[in-house]
Amino acid sequence: MKQFLFTLLLFYSYILLGQSFIIEGVVTSSETGEPLPFATLSLDVGTRGTIGNSKGAFRLVLKDVDRRDSLRISYVGYFSQTIKLADITERLDVKLKVKEESLKEVVVTSLTAKMVLQNALERIDENYYQEAFSSRGFYRLTSRKNGKYVHLSEAVFDLYRSKVPKEIDLLRLDKMRAITDEREARGVDLGITPKGVFAVDEVNSKGFLKSFTKKKFLEQHSFILEGEFKYDGVDVYLISFDQLDGVKELGIKGQFYIRKDDFAFLELDYGVSQKSVQYFKFNIAYQALMAIFGIDIKLISEKSNVRYAKVGEKYYLKDSRYDTDLRFKSKRSHYNFVLNTRVDHLVTELNLDDPVVISKEEALSKGQLIEFQNLAYDSTFWNDYTIVLPDSDFSEISSVIVGNNAANDTKKEVRKKLKKYPKDPAARIDSILTFYYKKGLFHGNALVSYNDNVLLTKSYPYQNQDINADSKFRIGSVSKTFTSMLILLLEKEGKLKVSDSISKYLPGYIHGDVTIEQLLTHQSGIPNYLSKNEYLVDVFKESFTSEEMVSKFCSDSLQFNPGTEFKYSNSGYVILARIAELAGEESFGTLLKKMIFEPLNMTNTYFGSEGEPTIEGYYYGQPETPYYLENVIGAGGIVSTSGDLLKWSKALTTNSLLDEELVKNAQAEQVEYKDWEASYGYGWMIDRYLFKTSKKHKIIYHPGTDFAFYSMFLTQPDEDLTIVLLCNSGDFPRFEIADLILEVLN
Repeated sequence: MKQFLFTLLLFYSYILLGQSFIIEGVVTSSETGEPLPFATLSLDVGTRGTIGNSKGAFRLVLKDVDRRDSLRISYVGYFSQTIKLADITERLDVKLKVKEESLKEVVVTSLTAKMVLQNALERIDENYYQEAFSSRGFYRLTSRKNGKYVHLSEAVFDLYRSKVPKEIDLLRLDKMRAITDEREARGVDLGITPKGVFAVDEVNSKGFLKSFTKKKFLEQHSFILEGEFKYDGVDVYLISFDQLDGVKELGIKGQFYIRKDDFAFLELDYGVSQKSVQYFKFNIAYQALMAIFGIDIKLISEKSNVRYAKVGEKYYLKDSRYDTDLRFKSKRSHYNFVLNTRVDHLVTELNLDDPVVISKEEALSKGQLIEFQNLAYDSTFWNDYTIVLPDSDFSEISSVIVGNNAANDTKKEVRKKLKKYPKDPAARIDSILTFYYKKGLFHGNALVSYNDNVLLTKSYPYQNQDINADSKFRIGSVSKTFTSMLILLLEKEGKLKVSDSISKYLPGYIHGDVTIEQLLTHQSGIPNYLSKNEYLVDVFKESFTSEEMVSKFCSDSLQFNPGTEFKYSNSGYVILARIAELAGEESFGTLLKKMIFEPLNMTNTYFGSEGEPTIEGYYYGQPETPYYLENVIGAGGIVSTSGDLLKWSKALTTNSLLDEELVKNAQAEQVEYKDWEASYGYGWMIDRYLFKTSKKHKIIYHPGTDFAFYSMFLTQPDEDLTIVLLCNSGDFPRFEIADLILEVLN
């Protein structure tokens, strides 16, 4: 009996029944220290596992686990590591060593690409499991518009697939959460159906791969056998393919990794060929629906990556990623924007011997959006599940979306209450701002001027903060209006021309052919340095000169040929500030002071850390982390007050700083800014459809964002109308509030 009890205790010391064993860490290269994106982690039996995210981070939740099992970490081109679960007692940071020989071509085979592909297609039934099985999966869908998240959804679900060829596919939803920015999504329903989840398994669904059995498709594409390579320790054939030039039908571009010994597909990496993206069409029913609602949707790009793993003697779907860019356009609703959508899908557990059977009553219908089942967004939702870790902090993103939705609802609520508000415009505007203030949606200073009369100048403090009309706020990208003015003043003095190339002032600069005008209108193609996380880390750590900013952060490869597209880039305005310094032969801050601030008597306005400190900013309820304002030179970094910004507005309408023709040129519609439903001039946005008043009046504005400080500077020249909104507690409904104020005054 004692021996039996000892054995039983020993057994339970190894087997964790009903308990969660959580393994977290990051996978990096031992040589470079760089993260290895989407590395694979699986138990040695292969039925449970996860992958890292694009930054190498992972989280694996195991239940009823035998600690004598091992965890295998692998990445193509690197030596795998196997670690016993019993040896994992804390955070697991894995460093994989590169296989130099795996990156080199081994030998060229006598087979052709089409012969290898034909063998792989013929052996699908032999290589991939054809009996009934079930699996547990996870997916995350994210959509971004103008770089900002407008939708997040995630789900954990069980799948059941019956014995092939019967093919009864059933999905039972375990948990999900979803949130959509209702205003920015423009009524577009975003989500995934069970049918879409099953279609991810390209080999077993035989959807996409059917094309490769058709004679016409094969004739319209070129196929290249790149050779034989090492792929996660096994020999594979690498086949690349693309649509032939001149084919006026939809085509595919990509590459396949096909195992050499049994011709199993290990990885499919493919998408619509850019040679034929214009031939993509939705099905006839969907086209008819779009026509009814006056919506036009165009595909810009599409790409999929699907990976398989061998468990026992057969292969199963391991994970997939799907990226697509779609342009939505509607003349009826006046919008035109690109939606970038990403889906990460992961199989976390396989049940082969004893599959989990799902009844038809439990299963969702194949065409039903999973996102419509539950709209709760709980930050602790996935604590007990294996997921693909998000690349960004979803708690913060979701809180922003929640705030946006609340702001949109609040705007509707305010419109209803406007009838009860006082008739006096100043009182009505104060009522609007007070309503938002009491809901915690706006804190800071506001100023509204109309027909040369200041209707309102008032403070709405955050948590009883001591602020007044002279309190100084960082104005973020509203600074661009000053940078552009400085450039035009220097042109007026004959020190530069907007038609000049950068190389005239920065000889040796990598993109010297870009013109000053292309920088002013965001048509340079130079990537926005503030969109790169690794650059942000450096920008926060230390101060850089304008020369260093240009060389270190604004010299990446061009995103497009200069002058052919519009893409908002803070880098362009950093370069403009440096050009201004060289042409004006003084520092950027000094030039602003001498040429703009002092002539306009803007005594409370300055660049960087040259004046008195601003009031404290709060980001998600916490004091923000200070940083060096000089590192956003030209693009931001200016500090001002609501009163000084009114002086700036007056200078533009009275032509006291520049003659009328130059102001008109600065605020002319130079290029379309589709994502914001506006046009862009030289540092100015000219509204088209965002504000209701724009149907009858020209609205010129620029929003500003500087971590905790958000702002709105807006003018309506024909009525000498100025709106200044300065907030120090994070994002606020600046467009909604400005729109309501415009409605009151128009």
